[in-house]
Amino acid sequence: MKLTLEQCQELMDKNNGKLKLYGRNDITELPDGLTVKLRLDIRGTSITHLPNNLTVDGDLWMDKTAITEIPDDCHVNGNFYADNSQLSKLPDNWTVNGNLSISYSSITKLPRNLTVKGNLYAGNTQIEGVHENLNVEDTIYCKTDSPLVNLAFEGYKIYIEE
Repeated sequence: MKLTLEQCQELMDKNNGKLKLYGRNDITELPDGLTVKLRLDIRGTSITHLPNNLTVDGDLWMDKTAITEIPDDCHVNGNFYADNSQLSKLPDNWTVNGNLSISYSSITKLPRNLTVKGNLYAGNTQIEGVHENLNVEDTIYCKTDSPLVNLAFEGYKIYIEE
């Protein structure tokens, strides 16, 4: 079932600005142009792609989803969680205004001009490389064998996970 903008607004009104769809396998699609005020929680849903022109003024939680890439026009003004997901591509020139958590995702390369205003959690990923102009304002969490460890030589704070 595809939700309409009106249905999304009704759900947010009932949940103080949060669009909580956690575990809802009956929801397969979100409408284009959706703006969520506080939190979009689509963990464990059947949603396979994010809508065009999605704005989340708070956090986006998409752990355990089959979503493989984030549209170029997606804006997340809080934290972005995609742990244990099939996410394999983030857009170039993308900014996350909180933490970016992609542990156990399918991402193999970080995009060009990625800005993370908080922490980058990338443990247990298969990241093979980093494009130019990565900017993480806090700490990068990764495994010992990750190429992200080398960023310590560029002045980044690195935390090695066991």
